[in-house]
Amino acid sequence: MIDDYYIDPSVNCALIRQKGEYKKAEGVAALYQLVGHPLYELGMNIYRDLSDCEFHPDYEYSYFKDEIRTELTRNLPKMLGQCKIGWLVNSVRDYSIVHQIGVSTRLTPSGIERKPFREKAKLISWLGLPLNCEIEFSKEHPVHQ
Repeated sequence: MIDDYYIDPSVNCALIRQKGEYKKAEGVAALYQLVGHPLYELGMNIYRDLSDCEFHPDYEYSYFKDEIRTELTRNLPKMLGQCKIGWLVNSVRDYSIVHQIGVSTRLTPSGIERKPFREKAKLISWLGLPLNCEIEFSKEHPVHQ
């Protein structure tokens, strides 16, 4: 589940940090938790820091085409709106796992762009956050210029 998250309407972004083992369906559950927050607004971009996560060994391409996962994600476009979701990951394996999410949903009409990153600065730029910002999850307002 989410270890820490902040919603910063001033930069149109929700920032999520997760640690430990990243289990099946955890990503979708985190998004459901996020959209229930009163500061969350439809169309906000999402910064997901998974750099301290270890993906469950069962993650493979067949997971991303599973009917159960399809059912879990069916309502995400309505809940999230047109937005970008960027993941910060730590390893090549994690990058390939997260990349599969984007590949498995690329041709859907969801309006959600998804992309993994191994470099924080590139993720910040892609999401349109201020280039000189610092993200600190231990602070009340995590995005500082």
